[in-house]
Amino acid sequence: MLESALYFVVIVTASAVIGVLFMKLWHRHLGTYGFKRKTLMTANEKDFYWRLRKALGPAWVVFPQVSMGALMDTCLTPRHPRYWDVRSQFAQKICDFVICDAKTITPCLVVELDDRMHDFERDRKRDGLMALAGYRTVRFWSRAKPNVEDLKKIMEKELAIEKLTLSKPAN
Repeated sequence: MLESALYFVVIVTASAVIGVLFMKLWHRHLGTYGFKRKTLMTANEKDFYWRLRKALGPAWVVFPQVSMGALMDTCLTPRHPRYWDVRSQFAQKICDFVICDAKTITPCLVVELDDRMHDFERDRKRDGLMALAGYRTVRFWSRAKPNVEDLKKIMEKELAIEKLTLSKPAN
């Protein structure tokens, strides 16, 4: 009798210890309620940001991690039944960098830094959405980022094209 009671206590204790360990592991897997800081950019994005800043000079401002919802909206009113469906196509997406005119802070060009995680078909659709709102997107491959001098030449060309596009009268 004493032996079976001791056996029962050992089983219950072992089960409780295993349960507590399992719960701790489970919470570690899920995380806990609360908030933590994130970095604004990865080390790779920071490197490219500084290259962009050097290449562009003081006439341009580079904003990192800009919400597409800050750059565009749908022409539908919020009362339209499809407004939120259309807005959800872009509202939660982020542009890596937005180049703005330093005097007016007018967005002129979207720059994306693609890595192996990018889906080219999804990127094409995203660029199409941005184009519908009047933005051009320039993409660079993360593993072959241009140096500052090459980036300067590319950006001068891209921004000159953008200025020509913006200066054309609307038909």
